[in-house]
Amino acid sequence: RGHERVCKMLVAHGADAFLPNAEGECARDIAAMHGHEDARAAMAPSDADSALDAARDEACARDDLLLLREAFESQEKLLDRLKQMEAGTAELAQTASNGMTLLMVAASRGSVDVAAQLLRLKADLHAQMTESPKWGALHFAAESGHFELVSALLTAAVDGQQKLIDMRGEHGESALMQASAKSSGVIVKKLLDAKADANLKRTDVGTTALIAAAAIGDSEIVSALLESEGIDACAKDAIGMSALAVAAKFGRVDAVAKIGEHIKESFPSELDSRSVDGGTPLILASNYGRADTAHKLMRLGADVWARDRAGNTAAMLAAMRGHQLLLAQLLESHDETNEKLGDKNKQGYNALMLACMHGKCATAEMLAREMSDPLVCLGGTRGDTSALMLAAL
Repeated sequence: RGHERVCKMLVAHGADAFLPNAEGECARDIAAMHGHEDARAAMAPSDADSALDAARDEACARDDLLLLREAFESQEKLLDRLKQMEAGTAELAQTASNGMTLLMVAASRGSVDVAAQLLRLKADLHAQMTESPKWGALHFAAESGHFELVSALLTAAVDGQQKLIDMRGEHGESALMQASAKSSGVIVKKLLDAKADANLKRTDVGTTALIAAAAIGDSEIVSALLESEGIDACAKDAIGMSALAVAAKFGRVDAVAKIGEHIKESFPSELDSRSVDGGTPLILASNYGRADTAHKLMRLGADVWARDRAGNTAAMLAAMRGHQLLLAQLLESHDETNEKLGDKNKQGYNALMLACMHGKCATAEMLAREMSDPLVCLGGTRGDTSALMLAAL
């Protein structure tokens, strides 16, 4: 539902935004899945926001950090001061205890004129925070979507440009990853043109720039990354999720189409690549009711009868969740569908049984009409659990 104020209030009262449910999803994941970015952001500030807040509070409390304070509070005053300074002035080295510099603050705020003066005064482009998130100015500019600043920093780096681009934060994040996750298409292209490595992975969750772009479904960024030299479109994160799987889970149809077509051309078997729980992109789409995404995956040639570690097929999960439109698409996808519907998972349940067990009446009725021998499942044989028994539980 994306109730931003309610989410913020609950977190303030101690609710854990990262506590997972039985599906392994936390509240922030659920908000992201439904496109509620404001609600997601309200549940937990980013490390970068927290670091900026800490640096601002410190600058306001210390008389020896006047320039840093003005970087936060009065860009015009700071700009006037900088114009009168020469390179090497001691004040230019003002840094918060977490390593936040004047250039980082300017980059985070998109202060192009201030950044230009700092670069004229030979500010350290390669300075990196000493505390979380351990970013440099380029990270902040990319994260905030400030294209002019990213361009200015890259131009000023000259011989050290690759070092600047390759700088990684506390969790191995690069500026390219931050831009990809924040839907900054022009910045992504700028960084790729400057030879940023699109295959780098975060050290905590293992995501790449492409996986980050797939999660938000930005087709422009996905296309740019897929066209970059040496891109590994099949790379997986720490739980075995590829960019295609992530796009399928979140229902990003355009991203699924672009990544799926790219993979099909060179690595067709990767259309059914599995995460640690055995789920394929189609199984994930079915579990979350992503009908359009599932339809696209089927057209690309995804295996409709693949099973996860629990033995569930896409049809079983769609039946269990009551996703009728998606189930109808699956039923229309193959001639042998009716015969396959009687297949059971590792617990001994087929699609009809799962629909009955979870009270999905309309879905169960659809399956009863479609199955070649539904009476066996409905009534069962003596000693067997039947769909009717499961509905009666």
